[in-house]
Amino acid sequence: MIVAAGGNAPAGAAKRATSTIPIVFTSVERPVESGFVENLARPVGNLTGFVYSPVRTDPKRLELVTELVPKARIIGLLVHMAEVRDS
Repeated sequence: MIVAAGGNAPAGAAKRATSTIPIVFTSVERPVESGFVENLARPVGNLTGFVYSPVRTDPKRLELVTELVPKARIIGLLVHMAEVRDS
């Protein structure tokens, strides 16, 4: 069995629930500072995953949208403010 957790809250809940079942997290902000892993290069324990970094990925996503819809004049972005404040 493997637990998949998307985001800080689900990853935190999974970590509190077990220390033996492997947990793979996605879209987690600051996994070291949040206490999910001790080191990004070599996680210790039962958690591993990949980091969400809007500063690095959002410009590329916008570029892809403008390539897909070149005539778009307005592009909206929906943001969960609690996640923005936590980052």
